[in-house]
Amino acid sequence: MKKLLCFLGIIILLSLVLFPPILRIILPDKDKIEEHKAIERLTLSCSNESFITSTLYDGDKITMIIMKKINSKDDEKVNKNTVGNDLLMSFETLKDKGDIIYNQLEDGEVISIDFSVSEHKSLDLTKFKNNVENQQKYYEEQNLVCTIRK
Repeated sequence: MKKLLCFLGIIILLSLVLFPPILRIILPDKDKIEEHKAIERLTLSCSNESFITSTLYDGDKITMIIMKKINSKDDEKVNKNTVGNDLLMSFETLKDKGDIIYNQLEDGEVISIDFSVSEHKSLDLTKFKNNVENQQKYYEEQNLVCTIRK
């Protein structure tokens, strides 16, 4: 009987020793520290006398594009001299689409494209969905002056 109690005691002590390592392997850590990657938010703002654009970036992802065409008395002359035809044609094409926000104001027309709501795959936005540096080059080719804010 003494031998049986001795073996039983050894088995209980051995199970108590092995119990914590087994639980560490089986159960997940609650205190696991998640690494949060800092997302750099950038705003690319470009403008001239007749056009204003603002593109918001969260890291490399675009969250919002806002374009404003400013009305003037000599609208056609000013637009031809100050804004590239490519940008004006894209603006005119986009303002008639249904999945963007278009507003007509007293001083111009505004288009807002929100990428947090939809990816807008039906729209041809390849000219406007570049990274910050390439997008800035595109707008500067269209005779706009650009700044990047962090």
